[in-house]
Amino acid sequence: LLERVEEVSEELTYKVDKINMIRYGSEKVSNLCFNRAFRDQPIDDELSVLSLETSDKKIAVINYACHPVTNVSLGISADYPGVASAILEKRGFEAVFLTGGCGDVDPLQKGVRYMRYMGTVIGEEAFRIISSKSKLDYREDLYAETIKITLRTRRPSKSLVELLREYESLKASYGDPRNLLFDSSWIDLLYLDEELDLLEKSLNEIETELQIIRIGDKLLVLGFPGEILSETTIQIKSFSRSRGFDNTMISTYTNDYVGYIPTKRSFEEKKYEARLAKWSFVDEDSEEIIKKAAFDLIERIRSR
Repeated sequence: LLERVEEVSEELTYKVDKINMIRYGSEKVSNLCFNRAFRDQPIDDELSVLSLETSDKKIAVINYACHPVTNVSLGISADYPGVASAILEKRGFEAVFLTGGCGDVDPLQKGVRYMRYMGTVIGEEAFRIISSKSKLDYREDLYAETIKITLRTRRPSKSLVELLREYESLKASYGDPRNLLFDSSWIDLLYLDEELDLLEKSLNEIETELQIIRIGDKLLVLGFPGEILSETTIQIKSFSRSRGFDNTMISTYTNDYVGYIPTKRSFEEKKYEARLAKWSFVDEDSEEIIKKAAFDLIERIRSR
């Protein structure tokens, strides 16, 4: 795997060196997803596309914010991003999909047919966006910066002995383990197991990073190390537009993974995204810290 990563990195370096034309744009693509945590709140339904062209290659970078969880019957798959990428590949593009700020966003439906439908809508719209934009000469006006940030973590409130006792008591109450499949309280057992794992790690804080890339003077790509929510995504994009950037791609799961980055409201209303587990362990201040760091990066990169 490491050897293959090196090969791909070398190939991408070659492609970047040879880029001569770019196109980019975005459009709203609605009615595919919903905010599963806060039904009264909007989601980021902007589809952003960047096309990079060399003398012999065309690369399309697609950015959309929705959990790739439409597939419930195919086992491991590329889900709707794979369908969207395949559509662009049939039209001569090498496709790269960046998952946007979708920490609280799910597809409206599940299943193979909806996966194909959603991927087709996104792929066709991405191609339309690319085709409708004029080519711009690539002037090698590119700047990238990465910063380190420290986030505090949450810890289980109970001791190891208390958690183990509760875990064994709950597990024993089911008798036949197969009964877990028919009892909704199995979720409590799952989260007890998660807290036990976190207790063993003894982490009070973590160091991670944010990355920003500016292409020309109107396009930004922001990389986040975890799953930011719709509210955070919309605020960052709004701030970026106010600073003169027409298009801002939000890429999550980038360079690291620190789980969900819940908002204050997520904690107050005890949402899934804020319940303590390996996929949600940063503290309540983390969203503000990450958002401020993103604002600072955007301000700083304007003058570069």
